[in-house]
Amino acid sequence: MSIVDVTPPDSEVAWREGEAAVARAMSAANLAAVALVDTMADVLAREGWCGWGIQSPEHWLSWKANVSHARAAGIVQIARRRHELPECWALFAAGKVTEDAMVRIARRVPPSHDAQVARVVTVKTISQLTRALACLPELRDPEKPEPPARERYLRRHVLPDGWVKGQYQLPPDESALVDIGLGSARDAEFRDRNDLPPDAEVGAEARAVDWADALVRMASESADALDATLQRTGHAASGTRSCCTTTSTARAAWVPGGCTSAASCATPSPGTSPATPRSS
Repeated sequence: MSIVDVTPPDSEVAWREGEAAVARAMSAANLAAVALVDTMADVLAREGWCGWGIQSPEHWLSWKANVSHARAAGIVQIARRRHELPECWALFAAGKVTEDAMVRIARRVPPSHDAQVARVVTVKTISQLTRALACLPELRDPEKPEPPARERYLRRHVLPDGWVKGQYQLPPDESALVDIGLGSARDAEFRDRNDLPPDAEVGAEARAVDWADALVRMASESADALDATLQRTGHAASGTRSCCTTTSTARAAWVPGGCTSAASCATPSPGTSPATPRSS
């Protein structure tokens, strides 16, 4: 039996050669990044970054290395935390971990998790490492002042033509509740539009209803539930809230203290018909 010499296709040869070349280049790049971090650690220790017009170590490094502020911030954070993460730092110093990976570690990994992360970091891609560390909160830089507490708010702005735009900011537990409400309202709107029973299962097809419709539906259901006498007829028992009909689908805008004029409540907008109560 004769032996046939099979030559691999050129694309496979290019793959292997490119893989080896990238490995060599990244090893050199990793070691260069280590040298940069070492330099920055020395600058921090001796406050060599301080000077007229320089606002921070990150500012100094961004200027001197001609890199983005984001990259400079990552290098400075590694330099500040390298002694807290000896095992991860040892891998980085040996050129086995990239700068991108070490920045993510320096931002989130506490000293207690150093050894655990070091055992797996060399076998994870950047995207895998990012997902794995997402469960850890980002560590605050002790050199920087405490960030101001986030404001909890909902802001609305009425445009000259009557349209309204706005934004809100809520803590995670409350925003989760809003998400549940919007999702339930979108599902209910989808069922109504497709004549489905109230208990019908709704999946991804509910995306045909946009979030604006879901918000209006949620507000409508809330108004009905919170003011049993109103029931979307436009007649509030207390007389302190009136419904200004704006569309034939009985969507409404509530005006505290009543409408600006009796005519605006009694007369539909051009091209619309009076609202009718939605059957329960």
